[in-house]
Amino acid sequence: MNKAAHSSVPPRCMRQHIGRMHSTITFKVKDNAVQQAKTRLLCMFVSLLLVISPVANASITMTGNRVIYPAAAKSTDVQLRNPEAIPYVVQSWFDDGDPDSSPQTGKAPFSVTPPMLRMAPQSSQLLRIVYTGDKGTLPQDRESVFYFNFLQIPPANMGDAQPGKNNALVILLRNRVKLFYRPANLPVRPQGHAASLAVSVINKAGYQVTVDNPNPWFASIATITLTQGTQQWKVKATDMVMPFSSHTWAFPKARLNPDESITVSIQMVNDQGGAITHDYVVSLSS
Repeated sequence: MNKAAHSSVPPRCMRQHIGRMHSTITFKVKDNAVQQAKTRLLCMFVSLLLVISPVANASITMTGNRVIYPAAAKSTDVQLRNPEAIPYVVQSWFDDGDPDSSPQTGKAPFSVTPPMLRMAPQSSQLLRIVYTGDKGTLPQDRESVFYFNFLQIPPANMGDAQPGKNNALVILLRNRVKLFYRPANLPVRPQGHAASLAVSVINKAGYQVTVDNPNPWFASIATITLTQGTQQWKVKATDMVMPFSSHTWAFPKARLNPDESITVSIQMVNDQGGAITHDYVVSLSS
């Protein structure tokens, strides 16, 4: 395999996040003699390239955008699909929260089979995930979160058939999705568990929304919207509220009337990756 096809962690200037499934784009110059000289130049125009490049969206896709691993299961499967007309090599690994991880440095008590495979054009592939750790080492009263990474590697000779393309870029795109380890003794997570969150709005050097999660599951927040009368203020949260914890978001542009009620609309992501929204009517706290 060409060296350009080996996995690596890209410089920060060459990363982006796409939706709830985090993706990283790595550029490899096939002519190693000029690779270092071009890295700085690539960092200068990579933002423009990402805007105009059709590869900003992953070719290899996964069914769903999160993995739920029930502790009682011997394994769980994820499905990858290659809808393109060219083959890809896919390399997979896990990490425990390090976005800069690689197959060599990623740390998590899981294994995936196969860890590297070739996906033919217009094909699907099942990957099997197995928990390899001691079940007693993870909390049994709440979920734990890890991350599943899969790197798509295009053919090393992709640009060789084109005259004058000896220095073509080989683009490696990594997807990173959440993996939730769910202990066996937890109750079934209800579809409407968003209603059990406690929400408050305070004015403390600016307006802030605090979400308290009394549940044993992570609350994956996508957006939070404040509404009062005809005025609305919205933030993209893209955060999780950990089990039995709280998280606060700032709304620096909000202008609220303390004598009127406030509707806080929270959009969350459920186990299937779908969006659910729940409204909370609250008063401004001092």
